[in-house]
Amino acid sequence: MPEDPYQTLGLSNGATAKEVNRAFRKLAKRYHPDLNPGDEAAEARFLAVTAAHDYLTAQQDHGAPVFGAASDRAYEAELEARLRARRGGAPGFGEKLRKLFSRG
Repeated sequence: MPEDPYQTLGLSNGATAKEVNRAFRKLAKRYHPDLNPGDEAAEARFLAVTAAHDYLTAQQDHGAPVFGAASDRAYEAELEARLRARRGGAPGFGEKLRKLFSRG
């Protein structure tokens, strides 16, 4: 199972939205694939940081709890979906939406 999304961003549980965003920007810049061409470890770390940020942001936006077994499974599923899509596996949610709303 992936580590806690707060740990992924280097934060303590209950960090504010501002702290989450600040940590994400710092780590995303450090591990971005364009700044680390060919480094698969950096790419995987970038995807994990992005998934953690998206997950925590969505949880904070909806006021839902960000802890417990259900949230752990949701975070794990989100991260696995991103990694699978990045490696050419099943289409990601964005691709599904593009197909749904594409003309022709």
